[in-house]
Amino acid sequence: MVRKKLVYTCLVLLGLPILILFFLLLFTEWAWGGQLQSSLEPHLIPTAEYLMQDLSPNPPWLTIYPFAGGVYSSSENITLAVQIRPNMGTGDDVKKWTRIFVNGKRISSSMYGIASCGLVTEDMREEWCFVFTPHLERGLHLIRIQVGSSIGALLNPDPAYSYEWAYRVE
Repeated sequence: MVRKKLVYTCLVLLGLPILILFFLLLFTEWAWGGQLQSSLEPHLIPTAEYLMQDLSPNPPWLTIYPFAGGVYSSSENITLAVQIRPNMGTGDDVKKWTRIFVNGKRISSSMYGIASCGLVTEDMREEWCFVFTPHLERGLHLIRIQVGSSIGALLNPDPAYSYEWAYRVE
């Protein structure tokens, strides 16, 4: 009995700090993200060229301005309006767990603003706008949004709520 108690105590004393460290690292990744990559890496250029030529429609939950596949000015704001769907979670969760990638690298949440776009649908769904000005070099660029509502979506994003498109900066 004493031996079981000792083993249990050792496991707790060793496992708890490891668990805390894991969650601190995960929080750091979630909260701060990366730096802006202002140019597209050469191996991603074919993807950007393809997306510029084959413009698929935006998913019904996303409105993008300026429009995907267009020419963009380096100093122009990009606005991503996300309409909260019933299976996405709450608006607050979506604001917390959505990630934006520029040229394959996740940008820090401090690089974009989030504001309510208003209630725009008949069924009163919320719509949240993610706005940022990435200041990109001339050429092709990829942007992707991954909408999530929990840590599970951060670790395993739902492809139904991810969208990638390309812009040309001149």
